[in-house]
Order: sequence, then C-alpha cells, then structure tokens
Amino acid sequence: MGNGMSLGDLERELGKVLAWTIAYLLERGIEVIKRKRKTMGILTLKKPERPKKECIVVIEVGRAIIKDVIAQFGEENVIEVIGALRTIKPEEFLTFAKEFSQEIARINREYRCKKINLILSGPVGMNFLLGQSVGLLYPIQVWQWQEGEYIGIPKLTRDELMKPE
Repeated sequence: MGNGMSLGDLERELGKVLAWTIAYLLERGIEVIKRKRKTMGILTLKKPERPKKECIVVIEVGRAIIKDVIAQFGEENVIEVIGALRTIKPEEFLTFAKEFSQEIARINREYRCKKINLILSGPVGMNFLLGQSVGLLYPIQVWQWQEGEYIGIPKLTRDELMKPE
C-alpha cells in the first residue's frame, strides 16, 4: 500500500473496518493521518483546503461505509472517519461515546463548519449514547441508511422538545 504498510499490518493496528477504509481512500489517491484513542481509530483526510460550510464525519463501527458516503456526497467535505479498533462490547460504549464527544468538540473548534453531517454505522444503543454525548451543543445533521441511500434525520431542537402537543 502507498504508506509502506500491508493491509494485514493495518488490520492489526486499526481493525478490519478502518483498514478497509484506508485501503479504499489510498486507492482513490486520498492521504490520511491516523490517530488512535482507547477504543477508536481516527482517520483525518488530508485536504488542500478545509470545507467552508459543511463537514462530513463518518462513524464506522458496524461496517465500512466510506464507499457509500463518497458515492452519495462526494469526497470534498469528508474530513474524518472514526471507527472502532475492534468489536466494541456494550460495556465500552460509554468510553467510545466520551471519546466521540471530545472528537466532535475538537472538529467544531478546528473546522468551524456551519453544519457537521454525521453518518453512522454501528449498534443502535451505542449510536444513542453518541447522540446523548453531544446533545444539542453542535450543529449536527444525522444521516441514516434507508432503502439504498442516506436520508437526513429531522433535527430535534429545545423548542420542539418544549412545545405542547
């Protein structure tokens, strides 16, 4: 592979899902910077310039979804792919959610995107914790895979929560 590591080396370092993602991105000529935390690997895509308005952050826990994301949205606004280093056990969901929250805070500070498009692949319970960890703090649009494409989920606001039925 272009970075001097074999696919097997990447799998041992980052797990199968992120190794496949790196291989796919390198095949497309996209360089990445790799970082690791306790439960997650973070791939930052090297860009000639940062996205101006919208950023895309991909969460790959269940399976590699970067190919589908790029097919629908293009690659220009994809800034990071966050994935599990291995199969995450339910007792590790809180740690993953905490690390995720810290990464979203960093992305918000560094990129200052008007909207962060969050595209998820992972266990429902863990994804729920990810939502709880960032609450209503950031300009996040969540996308869900449905019938062959990603669909934007309506954004929940405090006003909507407080509105009587």
